[in-house]
Amino acid sequence: SPSKPAGEGNKGPVRLARPDDVHWLPPPEVHARTDLVEAFADGSGRVGLRCSHCGGGEVFPGSLGGLRAALGGLATGHCEGCMRVPRAVSKERTRRKDEG
Repeated sequence: SPSKPAGEGNKGPVRLARPDDVHWLPPPEVHARTDLVEAFADGSGRVGLRCSHCGGGEVFPGSLGGLRAALGGLATGHCEGCMRVPRAVSKERTRRKDEG
């Protein structure tokens, strides 16, 4: 099932995007949080990040401080080559990388 925006109280995957992201994050990171990556909890209660299109590329940052690096690594590593990311989303990623 598709992930919901952060703050919508649910037990499934959650998008990391917040409405004010555009005011304080670089464009590539806004795009990753909005269109590429979701947070989820595994069966043991660990919180991780994964591709919101295929569920692959799972990473489990060791701390909140590692979250941003894990997000960027997942977006540029797995998501750039993921065959399930729609073409329009991939083109937007390229455009925003050029802005960032």
